[in-house]
This record gives sequence, structure tokens and C-alpha cells, in this order.
Amino acid sequence: MAKATFAERLNEVMGMRNITQSIILEMAKPLCERDHIKLSKSKLSNYVSGRARPKDNGIVDLLAEVLDVSTPWLDGYDVPMKREAPIGDDDTDERMKEMTDLYRRLTPFEQKRVLAEIRKKASEL
Repeated sequence: MAKATFAERLNEVMGMRNITQSIILEMAKPLCERDHIKLSKSKLSNYVSGRARPKDNGIVDLLAEVLDVSTPWLDGYDVPMKREAPIGDDDTDERMKEMTDLYRRLTPFEQKRVLAEIRKKASEL
């Protein structure tokens, strides 16, 4: 089975949700500010038309979040469209304890860098 293109998936979800590029841009504004990503009207138009594909995976993740679809699905893979919420497991407490212990060993500067990376990663979910 052939992989769908980014443009095909973007157009599919826009049709299903009955939304325009203008609506996507409006919905994306707070996320663009949060993630320090630029998404212009012309870039989005190029993505929708298939003339271009996002070079930065941050834009794919951002659009998936705006459209409430999974990133791999939007990227054309044969996976469920539904966005999965992160879930905990039996090892969560043990991992949290280990992370806390390791975090305390870091300098304040290193702690800030680790927190910035965690925030960045969490925003991609």
C-alpha cells in the first residue's frame, strides 16, 4: 500500500473537519508562540497544495496538534488517525524516582536545560 502524501492527509482532515487554511492559522497562533515556530499563510498554502512539505518536524507536530490527529498519520503513514493520549504504566513511579535523583545531581544551569528539553518534548505529544 502506497504511503499517502502530507498534502493528501492535510486536505483530508481539513475536509472532514470543514476548516479552512485561515482557521488553521488562527488555531495555530498560540501553539506557534508557545513553540517558537513560524507558520505563514504562504507556507500553509504550499503544504495544502503539495508544492512543499514541512522541512521541520515541529510544524508537522504542530499541525497534528491543531487538527487533533496523530503526527504519523498526518505524515502519511498507515496508522490510526486518532491522537493517542500519553498513559502511565507500572514503572512510572520508579522512573520518576530515578529522574528526580539524577536531576538533583545537576547544576542549576543544567537543570534549566533539562527542563527546557522536557517542555519541548512534552509539547510535541
